[in-house]
Amino acid sequence: MKRIVSLLLVMILIIAACPAFPAAAANGNMKLASIFTENMILQRNEKICVFGTGNGTASITVGDVTKQVTSATGSWSVYFDPIKASTKPIDFMADFGSGTVVLDNVLVGDVYITSGQSNMELNLNRTEQKGTVKANPLLRFYNKVGKWQEFTNTNVETISAISVLFAQELDQKLDKDVPIGVISASVGASRVEDWIHRDYCFCEEYDLENTAHSDITKYDKGHHDLYDKYIAPIEKLTVAGVLWYQGESNRGIGEAYRYFDMFKTMVNCWRTRFDDKDMPFYTVQIMLYSSDGSKDLNGNEVDEYNIRIAQARAAVEIKNVTLCSMLSLEDTLLPDGSMDIHPTDKLPIAKALVNAAIAIYYKPLGEYSGAKPEYSGPIFKSIYVNGGKATVHFLHTGGGLKSKQGIEQLTEFEVKGGNGLWVRADAKIEGDSVTVTADGVDRIIGVRLGYKNKPSINLYNGAGYCASPFIWEQEGAKLDHLPSDIWKADETHHWKVCQIVGCQETFEKAEHSGGRATCASKASCEVCNHGYGSTDKNVHSGETLVSGKKDPTVSEEGYTGDIRCLSCNALLEEGHSIEVLSEQEQDKEGGFPWLAVVIIVVIVLLAGAGVTFFLIYKKQNAKPISESEEIDLPEE
Repeated sequence: MKRIVSLLLVMILIIAACPAFPAAAANGNMKLASIFTENMILQRNEKICVFGTGNGTASITVGDVTKQVTSATGSWSVYFDPIKASTKPIDFMADFGSGTVVLDNVLVGDVYITSGQSNMELNLNRTEQKGTVKANPLLRFYNKVGKWQEFTNTNVETISAISVLFAQELDQKLDKDVPIGVISASVGASRVEDWIHRDYCFCEEYDLENTAHSDITKYDKGHHDLYDKYIAPIEKLTVAGVLWYQGESNRGIGEAYRYFDMFKTMVNCWRTRFDDKDMPFYTVQIMLYSSDGSKDLNGNEVDEYNIRIAQARAAVEIKNVTLCSMLSLEDTLLPDGSMDIHPTDKLPIAKALVNAAIAIYYKPLGEYSGAKPEYSGPIFKSIYVNGGKATVHFLHTGGGLKSKQGIEQLTEFEVKGGNGLWVRADAKIEGDSVTVTADGVDRIIGVRLGYKNKPSINLYNGAGYCASPFIWEQEGAKLDHLPSDIWKADETHHWKVCQIVGCQETFEKAEHSGGRATCASKASCEVCNHGYGSTDKNVHSGETLVSGKKDPTVSEEGYTGDIRCLSCNALLEEGHSIEVLSEQEQDKEGGFPWLAVVIIVVIVLLAGAGVTFFLIYKKQNAKPISESEEIDLPEE
């Protein structure tokens, strides 16, 4: 028994002296986030975050560094120091105790998220660049399939054209080999609100059935949380930037003006949740889609100009946001003559995005030896106004301002005069600025360019990029008043008002005057003809009536009647009595008419005599009558 006890004590001491084993059972549900697969690319020169879900303890190895991580909250993350670009695979291993995950062929380079709607989503095999992207082991993509893949001659055809063209163009332009990875996260017909985390989105609910976009049927109308589905799972990842091509689905009438605020909210949301306050956003301007300038291809009213103005404004006002202006590109014409909302030539867009990334990121790193490339057309910077002449200054004038057609007169410029009306302007290039005037406008309070859905802007820079639309209006500017010809009035005053909408200015205000009140009406102002004051019971209108009039008879007096005001019935003059009539007056005024009777009798007798004379005359002058004829003679 003593021997058994001794053996047990020795075993306890041995176990106590050994290091603790990883809690294999507790580690059984730990795993890497889905973004971590073989062939992936990690962001260079920035902290590297490896993260996942589950509870327990694990050992994570990146390169030649291994770190332990423990979690009891259901999610975990561990950070590693920055690593330089590597075209050779580095070690990546996660030991969860119950098993070890080894990711092969992991490189270190630059990672870009490409997001937006259908024009970003459009696959390479649907574009003019089909078959032009070649296999390259240093270029990788991650899409909805859920794994990283090297570029091959075939798999790139079903990936976002802009994404793979951007990666290939960038690889060809850089002075050194840098692995490039693109994470494709785009959904056709999606709106900017869909890409904002719910904690940041202030947006109102919208009806997707009325969204002005031709591929709305592709969009899952029951799911608005695209951020949760595509972005939230990777928000701890460090990336080089975001390629953003979206805006068409937000161009509805009455909502496009809100795009700047919504886009700014999205940028702030991503930067905060990715813990990267300077995360670059390389954006693409929406192109000319509307077939007639006011409606989309489905006949829906659209407001594209305010989307483009918001995009240009974002490039100026939000740090590390660039705009690739694409107004020189239009819809693709289909074989049947109709227009496709998805332009099939995506290479100019990819090249502009590459130029933006080089100008903002690679040139400062010294990895591009050429001149700093231009990626945008002229964008409004500032304006100087002197009476009826405005001088507009632009950003992105690389190579100088030019007219596309080579003509001196620029198109699509308008000015707002002191009367508040917009009119076509005469605009000319002067160096790196444009001077603007207009006939009949001696005070400019607003200037705008391309303020329509389908403008024909001919202002370009030397790099061949078209100027972006803009609108500038002088803050607090008072309009030149336009008094109405019609008087306004109240009980005491009259005045004229300015006819300009929204202006409340009044003119020539004065008290009513002139005119004369009567018992029936107020005085009428001799200036505005408006009645004022009160009626005057002592002044009558002039029209009268006679009341109480009575004719006299032989037995009763008469009465001439009272004269009264027709309007107020006031007694103006009393009547007087009329004496009774005498018999002679009675006969004269009202006796039997003997004379008339005598005259009538005489007339009747004369008429009878005339008839008798006529008959006798006719008898004496008649022809002989045969015996067979009968004659009716008048009876005597």
